[in-house]
Amino acid sequence: MISEVFVMDAVGLNAAASSVTSNMWQGDEDKFIQTFNVGVGEIHIADVEFDASSQTYLGQVSVTISDPQTGDLLGAVTVVLNVEALF
Repeated sequence: MISEVFVMDAVGLNAAASSVTSNMWQGDEDKFIQTFNVGVGEIHIADVEFDASSQTYLGQVSVTISDPQTGDLLGAVTVVLNVEALF
């Protein structure tokens, strides 16, 4: 069900990824803008889209990552779901 996972730092750069990605900066995309730029505890659920490279329908869920002691925002994480596998 999970196709990919990646973690972004405080400026939207990929800090970790489950596979090689061609786009290292997510700072201009909704997965970062609608989470990190909004604040602690934010969740962004993207529309399901067809991915030509994998020939599957994928959805993305992104959430902020914060320091549990200070509450400071550290980044965000995105989980890419294979929507077809959910049914």
